[in-house]
Amino acid sequence: MTSTANVALTTTVGANTTTAIYGQFTLSSKKSACVFLANYTHDNVAPTVTYVSSSPGSSGDTIYTLTLYSNNTCTTVFGSATGVAANTNMAITGQVTANATTSIYGKATDLAGNTSSSCGYVTTYTHPSAAAPTIASVTLYTLPLLSFPATIDPSSTTYLLNFKVSTSVPVNVTGSPTLAFTIGGSSRTATYASGSGSSNLIFTYSPSASSDSGALVSGTSLTLGAATIRSSSGNVAMTNLNYTQFTPGLTFVGQVALPTVVTGAPYANALCADS
Repeated sequence: MTSTANVALTTTVGANTTTAIYGQFTLSSKKSACVFLANYTHDNVAPTVTYVSSSPGSSGDTIYTLTLYSNNTCTTVFGSATGVAANTNMAITGQVTANATTSIYGKATDLAGNTSSSCGYVTTYTHPSAAAPTIASVTLYTLPLLSFPATIDPSSTTYLLNFKVSTSVPVNVTGSPTLAFTIGGSSRTATYASGSGSSNLIFTYSPSASSDSGALVSGTSLTLGAATIRSSSGNVAMTNLNYTQFTPGLTFVGQVALPTVVTGAPYANALCADS
């Protein structure tokens, strides 16, 4: 064997481990020093996809390339990226459906070329809608419940009016928006009560026996003042109620005012006759 010969050697190494290989040259019973030649790593264990929250996650120890998919069978590629070490942050760019939510799955490939067999869920990405939330409808119900048309006498029974304002998408409310309406032609205001984070906002009003009389007629818009109504993506909601005024068939019978009796000094008619 010459000094430039290529030699093929076959040996056994530990499975899924790294083996350090050394060499020694022997010539005519003379041996060289034992020197380090190389490390050989045997690896046939496929990595698993790991992730942190909704961002491109921290990879496992053996992950080198992360491929993301937009379906749960990992057949439609969303994008991929390669890291240089464990726990590498990788930026992956992909295409999602506008104004929709996309579930993202992933597979990982390590340095040895092993690819994870399972298609692992990674995160969900929601593309924010550019459209402002709108008010789809407004309905009225009472507590205790009444079937319309109906007549309420607040002096005999206490009722709570509930205006349910339904929006096109869930909205978040800050502050105290109000809903204007009239009873018998007099302006009234329902105050915001609940519903932030959902698509149904509740505004309430308690009728007064001394001042509310006549038919209820809705307003046509919400009043915000310092309040805000926004979608989760920050779009400001349209406050127009998106419908014409309606009369739900609810009439109030207010307390009838008694006549006022005015008293004063007695008055007498005098008859004067000539004597």
